[in-house]
Amino acid sequence: MKSIDNNTVGIGLRLPHIHHILEQQPDVDWFEVHSCNFVDSRTNLGLLNQVAEHYALSFHGVSMNLGGIDPLSDSYLRSLKHMCDRFQPTLVSDHACFTTLGSRNYHDLLPVPFSFDAVQHMAKRIIHIQDVLQRQILLENVSRYFNYPNQDLSEAEFLTALIEESNCGLLLDINNAYVNQMNHQQNAVEFCQALPTDKIQEIHLAGHHVDDKLYIDSHSTPIADGVWALFQNFVQHHHNQYSTDLPPALIEWDNQLPTLDTLLSERDRAREAIDNQHNANTEKLFSKTSKAS
Repeated sequence: MKSIDNNTVGIGLRLPHIHHILEQQPDVDWFEVHSCNFVDSRTNLGLLNQVAEHYALSFHGVSMNLGGIDPLSDSYLRSLKHMCDRFQPTLVSDHACFTTLGSRNYHDLLPVPFSFDAVQHMAKRIIHIQDVLQRQILLENVSRYFNYPNQDLSEAEFLTALIEESNCGLLLDINNAYVNQMNHQQNAVEFCQALPTDKIQEIHLAGHHVDDKLYIDSHSTPIADGVWALFQNFVQHHHNQYSTDLPPALIEWDNQLPTLDTLLSERDRAREAIDNQHNANTEKLFSKTSKAS
């Protein structure tokens, strides 16, 4: 199977676009798959098999319930393991949240308290999942519409502790960081820079909308200028700190789905930000080399 490289930009694979993708085979670096849409559908798995012949894949889910207290779903994990064995995705990810309580699925990504107890609880679940899948998973920061009182840790400290305890990786969602900044006055630049940058293996870029001054991570609009600015800041920070290639980035759009061409235009803008930083780095290195000689 193909693998995902750094300095690339993928788009989310959505069912309405699949036939067009198979017919046209557009210039896309890789696709991210919502694993829940494929895990129990023979028809969708057959289509995905055709996509995988031409493109690298990552799997992204909303059903692990990492922060929940209900037992983990063994049937879901078995099905996901089967999918991973079949398609060999470069990356597998889910969210730092809970989705189910008392066997009721809330169909939302609900935040967990940033506490020491939550770190230990979630780390055990992540370790178990990684043992079942026989691979590392990535943990995504989520948007929050409320905060728990008297928390032990900041969000960045919480995610860092989870990574250290479970040896998972990190998926940085730039839009979620921006939404939390606007709703909770959390400095998004400081949040991104406080994360263990070397553990970030994927980046998400998405749109949001505003409802009566509340910013909602809706994945239904073009990426906002503020999110692009935060992404550019992260690209520069990543190079300044590590001088290494940028982890792969993804254009995420789930609701009010546009044409594939619209997604490719968003992809092009992300590519431009990465290429501009790469060119600036090259010019800087060339200048230093010229002066030294």
